[in-house]
Amino acid sequence: MDVSLANAEIAAVASPFGDLTGDGNVDAVIMVKMVNFFDVNGYQFNFSLDPDIVDVVAPFDGTNIQFTGCIVQAMEAGMDETVATLYCEEVGYSSGLQSLLSSPGSSGMVMGFDINGVSSIPAGYPGDGFNEGNLLAVLALNPEYSGTGAEVAVTISDFVVSGINPFTGGSVTLNACDADLDPFNGCFDIDTFSTPLEDCAGIPGGSAVVDECGECGGGGSPCFPDGDINSDGEVNILDVVILVNVVLGIEEENPAGDLNQDSVINVLDIILLVNIILQ
Repeated sequence: MDVSLANAEIAAVASPFGDLTGDGNVDAVIMVKMVNFFDVNGYQFNFSLDPDIVDVVAPFDGTNIQFTGCIVQAMEAGMDETVATLYCEEVGYSSGLQSLLSSPGSSGMVMGFDINGVSSIPAGYPGDGFNEGNLLAVLALNPEYSGTGAEVAVTISDFVVSGINPFTGGSVTLNACDADLDPFNGCFDIDTFSTPLEDCAGIPGGSAVVDECGECGGGGSPCFPDGDINSDGEVNILDVVILVNVVLGIEEENPAGDLNQDSVINVLDIILLVNIILQ
């Protein structure tokens, strides 16, 4: 697993994947890599993020991403799409599999397969003369965080991989484990990434700022009540009526009615408001 692009601020300047989800932003991503000696025609694994303050919103098959990238580069070199596709297949790229997500969230399952039963992920291992492994899946993260946290730990586990027997062409279940190749210490992988710069509310990548009144996420209302209880831009008898109703319990309390800033709305505030109008 590779979380070097899971921080959106880093991904924005370093990610080769760009905007995978089509929301207009470069996506922060978690990359899951695989070493496989047989071609793979299906896979699934579970993931979880802790703390659960950011969601995986969409998975993308790594083989398909690289195949598409090869086609784009070939077309930029002057080939049409058909020729570019054939060229990329000839040099070892594959259209890969379709990647599915159980549901967007901070935990769930990712599954990959070819619904037509034709395509697969080619073998990739150290010394193979090509990529020496495969980018199995790319998990795009939600740019919006739901809570505070300086780091997020990512765990992937419960790997299930279907391979193609090179001698019979049939599907076989492949033994799958994490990168340390030790099945006795558990088949899972954990890595941690730092979250983007937090806003004034402590939310990574958030947009809340401190307003002129020193309030985080403030709405730009006057720092001190000015008597405009109904926010119509004028201070007049209408505001007095509302404030009297607040004091009598007829209307809900409005912070703008606490003119003397004593945290209590009462007749003293009514007197102050009348004096403001008479000035």
